[in-house]
Amino acid sequence: MTIQESRRWIVHWSLGLIALYGVFFLLAPVLHYPLVFEQSAQMLQIIFPIFLGYLATAIVFAFEGREVETRAPDLLRPLTKGPFLVSLLLSIALFVAFWVADSTHSSAQPTTPMTFDVFSSLFAAIVGIHTATTSALVAYLFGAERRKQ
Repeated sequence: MTIQESRRWIVHWSLGLIALYGVFFLLAPVLHYPLVFEQSAQMLQIIFPIFLGYLATAIVFAFEGREVETRAPDLLRPLTKGPFLVSLLLSIALFVAFWVADSTHSSAQPTTPMTFDVFSSLFAAIVGIHTATTSALVAYLFGAERRKQ
């Protein structure tokens, strides 16, 4: 494995694991896994920052110097599109979990419904994934004209 292949692997797997862990912990309580929503939220608060740190570092690495040209163009696609797709997937899982957990017509209702406080804190964490990675990209991509002066 080359250095560049290792970099791609870290970016792709970081995005993938955020999505996988996120979907699992959002849906676990409504699928009768032995967790309540507060516990799932705590697990996500532990896991997300680890992979977000890797992705933020990859974004800074992908750009070099004052120009917008990237030294790692193969990382730009997953770093640009990945956060959108991951946050969309996790948002859908969160909305489904909240709906199933709090619906009076659901047979899959967990022992403890998801409170609005848990729902909103999980949604903030999901939006944070998108913000942490995309903000760094925006700073480089849209700051190009200013840096050329």
